[in-house]
Amino acid sequence: MFQTMTSQSMNYVIRTLAALLLLSGLSTSAHAQKVTPGTVDVVPLVAAANTARRISIAGMWPNSCPPGGATVVSETTTSPRTLLIRLDEVLTLIACAQVLTPFSVGLDYTPTTPGVLHISVLQASGLMATSGMLGVTDGSSANANLSGTWFDAPSVGSLFMITHSVLQPDTMVGSWNLFARDGQPRWYFFHSSRRTKVPYVYEAQTYEYQSAPNPDCPISACPVPGFTGKQIGILRVTALTSRELIVEHWLKGFPSDVLVQRSAMMRVDL
Repeated sequence: MFQTMTSQSMNYVIRTLAALLLLSGLSTSAHAQKVTPGTVDVVPLVAAANTARRISIAGMWPNSCPPGGATVVSETTTSPRTLLIRLDEVLTLIACAQVLTPFSVGLDYTPTTPGVLHISVLQASGLMATSGMLGVTDGSSANANLSGTWFDAPSVGSLFMITHSVLQPDTMVGSWNLFARDGQPRWYFFHSSRRTKVPYVYEAQTYEYQSAPNPDCPISACPVPGFTGKQIGILRVTALTSRELIVEHWLKGFPSDVLVQRSAMMRVDL
């Protein structure tokens, strides 16, 4: 009888310890909470619809039991469109040491709808781990990134500076620095670009900025607080290659717009 009771007691102790260890592991996972913000890399970052992407997620996990993989939960259709990914956390019967542990997981995904797709990576608890995004084109958007500085070949008569969105290839913003009829420097600012029906041709509104005279400003240029701007025309950019542009400036007029400037631009190698 004593041996039977001892055996039962030992079984009870073992089951209790196992339960406590399991709860400890779950508690550790639950209280680990935040992951050190990591990275989300997508290859290729921008591509046509129905092109497979490789999504890699890396970061530092708050304990010694990092996730063993990642799973796509859903792709929302509301704005902003979001791809939800859940990290596959590993549950163990032993407590996870409270040490930062590097982790890296990956998965394949094929988006089907053109536009920008935001990526939200979640822990099993639902907390945000990290985020990223990828771009999906309709197959006709320009693949070349036009960001950079361009000059008016061959005389360097003007400079054209562009910031071109990688994730939204139709979007550009920048300035055009040239000279007025009297030889004074002048610059235009453009934004709100759109791609026309012809691939590699963009149009954007141009604005001219002026400021009030500043008697404290020396003969050379200096920063001036406050300015006024007005839309003066339309800028048309034709990307011949990744190194050659044709830039045209059209002024708003009646009965039709008037072409006032046309320049061939070459990319500046830095």
